[in-house]
Amino acid sequence: MPSPPVATIAVERLIYGLLLASLALLTIHEVNFFSGYFLAWIPSEHLIELFDITLEANLPTWFSSSLFLLCGLSAWAVSRSVAERTGRWERCHAWCWRVIALFFLYDWMDDSSQIHERLGSTIGDSLKTPLVQHFLSYYWHLLFLPILVSMGLILLVLWYRLPNWTLRLQLLTGLSCLTLAVGLDYLEGLDWFMENMRQYYASHGLSLSILRHLLRSGEEWLEMVGCIFIAASFLGTARELSTTLLLRLR
Repeated sequence: MPSPPVATIAVERLIYGLLLASLALLTIHEVNFFSGYFLAWIPSEHLIELFDITLEANLPTWFSSSLFLLCGLSAWAVSRSVAERTGRWERCHAWCWRVIALFFLYDWMDDSSQIHERLGSTIGDSLKTPLVQHFLSYYWHLLFLPILVSMGLILLVLWYRLPNWTLRLQLLTGLSCLTLAVGLDYLEGLDWFMENMRQYYASHGLSLSILRHLLRSGEEWLEMVGCIFIAASFLGTARELSTTLLLRLR
């Protein structure tokens, strides 16, 4: 019988290319901002908006959304490989990978449509409970932080089942980057923190807009890098487990 068709993806080249692309987007974004802030040189408003990683509906948003899609598809590929094996634990293992895949596929849609931010604003405007009224940062954390923690716990369980330590280190690095990104978003929503920073920056002759810029751009870039490392871990796992998907080293 003829062997089944095999898809080929050069994993390492893909990951290195994505990291270089994320670094290039960050560099262009920072050059545009600081050249305008310190030198009053702005090449084009349309060009700035096209490469601004803190805005929506532009090239960085498309790139970031594609990374979430890659993570989701990679996790689904792993779930199919695990489902081919027999045993109760393997079936549970496969369902965990499916849940993670669906989570990242949701993030793919959310990243460009701002679902979590809009739902968070709706909660803040409609609910007047003490928890909501006294929450110090953006309201979307109240709604989605339990989901993020749940997904993180599932990934930590799967972490022990990854084929080797390189894949575990990649997943841990990716999760750390995403956690830092959420932390920066939380800091930006703290009014008392931003007020203290405004006074500090004013004493050095700088504007608070620099801090907001660094927080937002750092958050978005860490999100990109985190997704890249997670995708590397998922693709590497699929390479180790799959019998129908060939993922080349180079």
